[in-house]
Amino acid sequence: MVLLQRIRVRRLSIRLLVSSFFLLFLPLLGGGDGIADAQEPPGSATPELRISLREAIQAAIDNNVNVRLLKERIAAAQAQGEIES
Repeated sequence: MVLLQRIRVRRLSIRLLVSSFFLLFLPLLGGGDGIADAQEPPGSATPELRISLREAIQAAIDNNVNVRLLKERIAAAQAQGEIES
């Protein structure tokens, strides 16, 4: 029973990781339309934020509401399991 729960949690966490990755990077891969880029004044460019892929994925996971809720559920299930043991 516990093994099945761990497998389900691992599958779910992998799915969340992959979906978070695509949600975070899919807009970046699309580039932009040339019109919006060409109309920006040269002095108003925002500074580039350079982070590694690992840091970006970790930030996406940490800021995902679903991941936070699942972590709380996992912690509650583990606490319940420790009480029953």
